[in-house]
Amino acid sequence: MDRVRITRTLAETFELGRQIGQRLQAGDILSLSGPLGAGKTQLAHGITHGFLGEEVPTNSPSYTIANRYQVGELCVYHIDLYRLEDLEDLESTGYWEMLEDPEAIVIIEWLDRIAGAQPLDYLEFRLSVVEAEAAADGEDRQHRRIACPDDSRFAELCHD
Repeated sequence: MDRVRITRTLAETFELGRQIGQRLQAGDILSLSGPLGAGKTQLAHGITHGFLGEEVPTNSPSYTIANRYQVGELCVYHIDLYRLEDLEDLESTGYWEMLEDPEAIVIIEWLDRIAGAQPLDYLEFRLSVVEAEAAADGEDRQHRRIACPDDSRFAELCHD
């Protein structure tokens, strides 16, 4: 059975990401999968902030394909494969070099879109929208289901 966490706002999704990021080690590779609007980028921003230990300006890599964030010796690569079609497209991005950086963590959105792009070892977080609430204040009230990998570092964050 998956370890699951439900978040009720984008702020909660970011905070879960921050807590995940605090538990990561250089060399970890994460896959964030789920449909458009499921909260992958928000979770990635939280993970980045949690791993780096401070707030840094982050942007979605939807058009740049990959963003790099660094604080001191700590580094995060945030990669979005949504706009790529195949391994040939991937070759020009520096993807394989990023995966091999032992001083960084790598967060990959849409890893499932490109056959053959999967690293040998990675942690998969699967996101989905499970329901939405109407909010008078305009706040996003989509409830997100985040299935976490079976890794003891995340046991207290994501429950059976």
